[in-house]
Amino acid sequence: MPINTHPAHIINLSLSVRLPCTESEAGHLIEAINAARTAGAVVVAAAGNYHDDVKEFSPAGCNGVIAVAAGNREAHLASYSNYGAVTIMAPGGERTLSDEDELRSPRAVWSVVQASAKNREGIEGMPGTSMATPHVSGAIALALAKHPDWRGKPDLVARKLRESAFPLTDGACPNPCGVEQLDAVKLIEAQ
Repeated sequence: MPINTHPAHIINLSLSVRLPCTESEAGHLIEAINAARTAGAVVVAAAGNYHDDVKEFSPAGCNGVIAVAAGNREAHLASYSNYGAVTIMAPGGERTLSDEDELRSPRAVWSVVQASAKNREGIEGMPGTSMATPHVSGAIALALAKHPDWRGKPDLVARKLRESAFPLTDGACPNPCGVEQLDAVKLIEAQ
């Protein structure tokens, strides 16, 4: 294989599986994450939608991964979002018992989906940590565009992300849910 002259700076993993990120359970995944980070990529992963501790899930529960919990409109932990040692919370939408069709919930994040007879526009409101994670990846991409000297430094990017976040309000997290809420503008303007 020829050397990739345009390697990824950010890897967005909007997926989650109930699998503790231990050497015995997820050794190959840990190797892949470490290789990506050694190559300079920032790895961003969805915390998961099981309302459980992220330490029981991969890849978000792995070391070196920016784990993203989902917040609702009020910047509170979404009812379904995994929690615990996540890195940050970002908008992920919310499910409510009154939603007849949760995929069309106005409280969700508008997402591109395959167009169909039922959905000709190819856009639906979908809640989830998989919707929150691209917010963080996108903010990091904008920050790397403004700060090219941050490229290849995933630990620096994670630190800047945490430092630029805004505080959660009292009662925002009935369970621990990360440092704070994503503030994309503050991240981009960080020094």
